[in-house]
Amino acid sequence: PTIVEVEVTDAGYATTYFDTYVSIPSGVKVYTVKGVEDNRLTLAPVFGPVAPNCGVLIEASEGTYSFVAYWVTTACSSPLKRDM
Repeated sequence: PTIVEVEVTDAGYATTYFDTYVSIPSGVKVYTVKGVEDNRLTLAPVFGPVAPNCGVLIEASEGTYSFVAYWVTTACSSPLKRDM
């Protein structure tokens, strides 16, 4: 399988997007942007595969995490998309 590694800083967060669907490693929380309210982003947790080309916020302890790429049919529903 294809592995995509993401480095989480000592702040406990990282931002990225993926070119393909990826699974979420154990101990990692992933969020997409749901919208904006009162000049603040509202986040939606991702519980299944992370859709490609969606900007995501990753929350985890500092370290490098391996996301496994695979194919499913879910599309990015976040307004924060790579092609913006």
